[in-house]
Amino acid sequence: MPTTNIPQRVAKKSGFIYVSKHSDEDPFPIPEDIGSASTEQYTAIEEWLKKKCVDENELGYIKNGIDITETLSSNIDQPDMGQMKVTIISDEQGSASLALFNFNGETLSKIHSLTVSTQASETGQRLTLVGGISNEDDSSYDVIFVNPDSENGDLVVVMRGQNIEGLTLSFKPNEVTPLPVNYSALTLDSTGRLFAVYEMPKGFKWDNTYNAARAIALSNQLKNVRVPAPSALTNAAKAT
Repeated sequence: MPTTNIPQRVAKKSGFIYVSKHSDEDPFPIPEDIGSASTEQYTAIEEWLKKKCVDENELGYIKNGIDITETLSSNIDQPDMGQMKVTIISDEQGSASLALFNFNGETLSKIHSLTVSTQASETGQRLTLVGGISNEDDSSYDVIFVNPDSENGDLVVVMRGQNIEGLTLSFKPNEVTPLPVNYSALTLDSTGRLFAVYEMPKGFKWDNTYNAARAIALSNQLKNVRVPAPSALTNAAKAT
């Protein structure tokens, strides 16, 4: 017999990636007792996400999706005669791996700890310097992936991360070469949590710009559509 207890959510399509510098004074608000989280605590999570998932924090357009991974290392031991086995988890690592279709110097400074970028305010030139261990910026970043789902409610994955794997810029003829990005997960709280997966309520209202852009993307069955600036949405509305 069919049952209503079977989850209806599936992993489909891509989404949006938002990255902003982490502050210990404004961390992801994990409830102390997750088993009895209150409505106010869920609201605090959603307000934090709305504050972080804004146009100026969007890292770029994702190409070919994202892999969010948590791996465990374990030791398995047994007595000589094999009467029992004991498994001990000895280590865990988390990461988020993706590729960006578009980028600039500011993007590079968010994904590489030995990179700094500056731009002339009046004329627009940008200078980006890469490398030099003495130039390391040990900042961590709040990394948020939003998977739009109008049927079940958006799925959001939150991590605090750093890129410790270097930088690769590839330029090839006759194609766009995506920029690989790999964030290594740092702990979200004092218990060592690496990721927070949050299922938004169906119909959740982000800001108006995001909602309008997402509606356009979903109606055309497109992936990786960047949230337009408010002026772009206004011009599009006038054109119709």
